[in-house]
Amino acid sequence: MAGNTKRIRGDAMGKPAPQYFSELNDAYEYLEGENGASKVMAETGAIVDLETVKNLLAVLGTIEDADSLNTMVGLLKNLKGKDFATQTTLEAARALLETISGLDFAEETTLDALKTVVESIKSTDGIKKITDPLPAGTNEIGEVVVSGDETLPSSAPVTGIKTLIPGVAAEIFAGVSRKANRVAMMIRNLSKYSESYRIRFGESSVSDTKGFVLEPQSVVVLEFNPKIATPIYAIPETNTVQVEVYEV
Repeated sequence: MAGNTKRIRGDAMGKPAPQYFSELNDAYEYLEGENGASKVMAETGAIVDLETVKNLLAVLGTIEDADSLNTMVGLLKNLKGKDFATQTTLEAARALLETISGLDFAEETTLDALKTVVESIKSTDGIKKITDPLPAGTNEIGEVVVSGDETLPSSAPVTGIKTLIPGVAAEIFAGVSRKANRVAMMIRNLSKYSESYRIRFGESSVSDTKGFVLEPQSVVVLEFNPKIATPIYAIPETNTVQVEVYEV
C-alpha cells in the first residue's frame, strides 16, 4: 500500500522521528545511522559487494594452501619450490616469495605489502607475469578496482528551510542550489497537524494532484547515486507550505 495510508513513527515524546517508508514491510521504519550520518543503500554496481569480495579472496587463497591448489597463493608456493639458482633475476623473485610466505592475509597493511611485492615481480623476466592467463581449466583473475565507498558523504551536510507556493513546482534543496554529489536528502513538512497542508513531490511535472504526498510533520528520506544529478520537485496542494531540508 502507499505510504500515505500508514502512520508515521514517533520518538519518546511522540514527535515524528527520522524514518522512511518500506514497501517490503508496508510500514514506516526508523532511519538508522552511524558515525554522524544516515545509513544509505548503495546503487547496484556502485561499490564492490560482499559476494564479489568473497569470490576474490577464494581465488587469492590463504597461507595454508598447498602448492598443488589453483589459488594465487598455491601457484606462488609452487613457483617458490622451483630451482631458480641458475638465473639471477629469478633468484631475486624467490627472495620475494620468502617474504610472501610469512604474511598474514587478515591484515590490511599486509595486503598493501603483498601488492608491493606483486608489483615488483609482475614484469620480471623469466617468471609468469600476473597479467598472463592461468592454465586452462582454472579461474582467470581480471582487474578489480576498489576506489572507496561512493555512497558515503563527500562533504559536510547542508540544512535549510524551503518555502513552497501553490501552483509552482519548485526544486527542493537545503542551500541556494542542489548539493553536489549528494547521497541522501531528508524532507519534513513543517505544517501543523491542525492545518492539514499537504505537499506533493517527485519529478518536475508534479502538481497539486500528482506526486507523492507528504503529510504535515511527516518526514521522507530519499537516497541518490552521487554520480547522477537527480532533481526533486515539490508543490503544495492548497496553501503556502514551508519544508525543512537536510542534504548529505
